[in-house]
Amino acid sequence: MIYFARWKIFTILGVCLFGLIFAAPNFLTAQQANALPSWVPSKQFSLGLDLQGGSHLLLEVQVNQVIKERLESLVDTMRTELRKARIRYGSLGVTATGATVTIKNAAEGEQARQLLRNLDADTTAVINDQGRIDLTLTEQAVRDRKSAAIEQS
Repeated sequence: MIYFARWKIFTILGVCLFGLIFAAPNFLTAQQANALPSWVPSKQFSLGLDLQGGSHLLLEVQVNQVIKERLESLVDTMRTELRKARIRYGSLGVTATGATVTIKNAAEGEQARQLLRNLDADTTAVINDQGRIDLTLTEQAVRDRKSAAIEQS
C-alpha cells in the first residue's frame, strides 16, 4: 500500500481548497458572488463567446457579385470563341443583365449569333439591326446561380 506523509496530504488538500475558494464565484451569479464574504474573491472570469453559449456566425452572400463574375466569365468565353471563328467584333462588355458584343461585318452577324447562342444553354442571344448581339442569362439561370452561391457559403 502506498504511504503519503501527512504534511503532503494536507498541502494537497489545502491547495485544492484554495483553488475551489477562488473558483467559486464563477459558479455563482453576479449578485451571489457580490454577497460572498470579503475575504472570498468576487471577481468572475470573462468567458468568450464560445463559452457563453456559442457564437453566432453572420454570413453575407453577395449574389449580385456572383452574377457579375459569371457574366465576366461569359464575356471572356465570347471573346475567345469569336477570335477562333475569326469574326471581327467591336465593343464587347458586360451589361446589367448579360453581355453585349457588336459585330463589325453585318454578314457575319447570324454566324456570330449561332456561335454565341451555343456557348451556354443558360443564355438567350438576340441580334439587332446595328449588328449588336445581346446575350442575357435566363431567369432560371440567375435563380440557380444565386441558390448555388447561398448553399456553397
